[in-house]
Amino acid sequence: MGKTSLILLICSAFLFGQESDQKTLTPQQVQTAYYSMRYGDVIQMVKSELETHPTQSPEDLSVYLKYLAMALFAEEGESAARGALASLLLVDPAFTFSADEASPKIRALLEALRSENPEFVPESNPAPTYITLQDQRSSNLLASMILPGWGHLKRHERRGYVYSAAFLLSVGGALVFTGTTSTAHNAYLKAYDPADIQETYTLYNRNYKLRNNLLIASAVTYLASLLDLYFTAD
Repeated sequence: MGKTSLILLICSAFLFGQESDQKTLTPQQVQTAYYSMRYGDVIQMVKSELETHPTQSPEDLSVYLKYLAMALFAEEGESAARGALASLLLVDPAFTFSADEASPKIRALLEALRSENPEFVPESNPAPTYITLQDQRSSNLLASMILPGWGHLKRHERRGYVYSAAFLLSVGGALVFTGTTSTAHNAYLKAYDPADIQETYTLYNRNYKLRNNLLIASAVTYLASLLDLYFTAD
């Protein structure tokens, strides 16, 4: 997993210039490729167009970024689409997807980015503006490797409390029963009377099984937390 999502160059000076005479790609071609489900082609076409012909009209640039964001979301997931969506908001802060145009997930991501980032105000003769958005998945996974549920809590997901509590309780219980198992085992070894032998063995066996079950529970909770975090990242 990379540390950043797409880094997309947007300069306000580009937005109001005249288009290059050598430009060959059109918004209609990008739209056709997207609705033909050629997401890889859309990504390649738009990236190549913006690198080769950085001078674009706001209308064309908005279309390119819209389909680039949707193609990246479909092909690579949320983190890959974040940069294109944030750049789209720089070009058109009022942009919204229609309900039949994009999935609820990408519409929710757009609104989340709109609320997280201040509105872009073009300066006179600005330098190119880069959008760099941190991919938090690695950080969240590392947090949950330290304590299951921590990564979920960083994503403001309440089930993180369940994972953390389950893990701490199972580990704590395993430590307690490790001590009682050792004590019961010593008592069993010292027993000579048949009745005492049976009683101490029963106690030792019960504590031993409880300790092992709690260790298994802690391992299952640990793995479940990481897998849940990984597969729900987008």
